[in-house]
Amino acid sequence: MDRFYRTLGLDLPILKHIKLYYVGMFYNLFLPGSISGDGYKIYLLRDQKTTNTKELFQATLLDRLNGSSVLTWLACVFLVFSDMAKLYTWLSVLGWLGIIFIFPIFFLFSNYLFPKFKEIFISTLIYSFAVQLLQVVCAICILKALSINSNHYDYLAFFLIGNAMTIIPISIGGVGIRELVMLYGLQFLSINKDEAVAFTLLFFTVTAITSLIGLFFTFSMSKELQNISKN
Repeated sequence: MDRFYRTLGLDLPILKHIKLYYVGMFYNLFLPGSISGDGYKIYLLRDQKTTNTKELFQATLLDRLNGSSVLTWLACVFLVFSDMAKLYTWLSVLGWLGIIFIFPIFFLFSNYLFPKFKEIFISTLIYSFAVQLLQVVCAICILKALSINSNHYDYLAFFLIGNAMTIIPISIGGVGIRELVMLYGLQFLSINKDEAVAFTLLFFTVTAITSLIGLFFTFSMSKELQNISKN
C-alpha cells in the first residue's frame, strides 16, 4: 500500500503505514464484508492535502486487486497439483489457464483503468507475493498443528481462493466467504469435515487476534493524520 500512496504524493512515515494497516484489519473484524477496513482507511486519509478521495479509492482498490491476483495465481498452482484436479480434469485445465493468463490480464486491466500506477506494477506485485506467501506458510503451520498429513494442495488451493474472494464484501449467515469456499469446496473430497472446520476457524482466530492490535491505534490514528495534514 505504501508504494501506491507514494505515487499519489502521500508520503507517510512507515510507522504510520503499519498503524493504518492494523486499524484497517481491526475494522474488518466487525464491519460488513472483509474490505470495510479499507474504506475506513480512505476515510482517515481523505483530508490529506496531496491527494483526494477518488485517488485514494483507486489506490486502495488496486492494492486489493493486486493481492487477489497473486492469491488466485498461487491457488491455481496448488490446484494443478491437487487431488481434486486428478478427479476432475477440467480443474487442471482451469488451473493452467489461470497460471498463464492471470497476470497478463491483470496487467492490461490495471494499466487501462489505473494508468497512474503503471510504473509500480512489477514492484507492488513482488511485495504482494512476499505477503501472500506468508499466508501460505501460516496455513501450512495450521495444517501441521492439526496433524493433517494429506490433501495439503487441496486445502491450500481452496484456502487461497477463499482469501482472494474476500474482496467481495458479503457475508452469508454470519459465515465469511473464505470459510464457505473451504467447506463447500472440500466436500467433493473424502476429507474430514471437522478438520476442515477446525482449519478455517484456527486461521480466522489467528487473523482476529492479530487484528486486535489495531484497537490500540484506532483512537490515536485520526489525530496523528490530522497533524500530518496540517504540516
